[in-house]
Amino acid sequence: MAETLAVWLNRAWDDLQPTPGRLNSSLRIVLSSVLALILILVLQMPQAAIGLYFIFLIGRDSPAISVRSGFFAFLALVASVATVLAVVSLSDNSPIVRLLSVSVVTFLAGMLMLSTTVTVLATTWGFLYCTLIGFWETQASANYLVKETLYIVGTVALGIGCSIAVEYVFGNKHPVEELQKQKVIRYEALEKMFSLYAQGAAQEQLTPAVTAVSRLAAAGQNGMMHLYNTIVDKGIDPGTLPIGTRVRIAMLAHLMDVSAAFGTQNQSIEDEKERARCGHIAALAAGLQRGVVPPGELKFHEPQDGAGLLDRVDQSLHAILTMPLEPEERDKELAALPSSKIPIFIPGAFWRKETVAFALKISLCATICYIIVRAVAWPGISTAVLTVLIAGLSTSGAIKQKLVFRLVGSAIGGAVLGIGATVFLLDRKSVV
Repeated sequence: MAETLAVWLNRAWDDLQPTPGRLNSSLRIVLSSVLALILILVLQMPQAAIGLYFIFLIGRDSPAISVRSGFFAFLALVASVATVLAVVSLSDNSPIVRLLSVSVVTFLAGMLMLSTTVTVLATTWGFLYCTLIGFWETQASANYLVKETLYIVGTVALGIGCSIAVEYVFGNKHPVEELQKQKVIRYEALEKMFSLYAQGAAQEQLTPAVTAVSRLAAAGQNGMMHLYNTIVDKGIDPGTLPIGTRVRIAMLAHLMDVSAAFGTQNQSIEDEKERARCGHIAALAAGLQRGVVPPGELKFHEPQDGAGLLDRVDQSLHAILTMPLEPEERDKELAALPSSKIPIFIPGAFWRKETVAFALKISLCATICYIIVRAVAWPGISTAVLTVLIAGLSTSGAIKQKLVFRLVGSAIGGAVLGIGATVFLLDRKSVV
């Protein structure tokens, strides 16, 4: 048990280590949150938590994508408010209709989640509808509830506006140079790790190098793709970026993955042939880092067709090296659609069986939670419905991770920070 806990803690610690672009993005989120919170408190807007939550929903691939996701988030907010007011007014605030509306809205949100390219649209609509319809379960007057609902529109708009403004001001100004830098960082890490393997270095020397490669592998291709999308959206001259940059990013991410797997499974290498191969891989990585690969290194040997990790590293590296650098006539436009031209609806996805099944599962979970919350009359667990929508309205691979993060975040934020602030700040203030 103790060993398992130690393994999980080490994994969590490794996941929190710095990766390229993480600090910059985190600081922008913090700045957006602080600015939005100050404005919300000064203007005395209600439901500050909802406005701050929307800051995390805004896309940060590029300022243009931030505007696009912010626009759709606000559009979903307005649609949620309109739907709530329509349901309440047409049904005379009937409890049965409210319950059925939760089932219908969450079902449609699940359908939109898998059939559109703007996932924030589905998440926002379902999340806000269940939040706002819960207000009408109270005994407050209709005038108060309508005013509170409309105030939330302003609160969320502040959060979205602050996030977009920060992205435009502090977003990357030189994405081409930054993308080149990210590639160099990865090839440097590969060169260092495989050079140490080729030299027969001790485990104490190898561990930091393997850890560096593993962290870059864990960062994946998202950061580089964000920069690539920025270049496309703004129509920036790609400069010295080679053709097929988007494909090269994916191939480099795969190379980092297999290299990290090789490093974590090999504490050292005794075989001289494998050391020579590692030296060859290090030389190729150094050449890619400088942008020039020595012809002798490229013809040193062809990659073997084995299934081992070192074979896969060699094959991935060779695939990158054999891609052409320049076509006969260079096209300055990168092969990607700007975010403004990406279609909203995925053709044929709305009527797939998988989409309907996913939406039914989400609707059933949200409805059961809504019934339990109202049956026990305990407002403190009303976030159960929201948890279903926040964690459930996602791709299947991310649902478990989001559920764990929400549980851990609730424990840290509520039990540790919330109670700690109450005990150490409010008590001292009352004493003074």
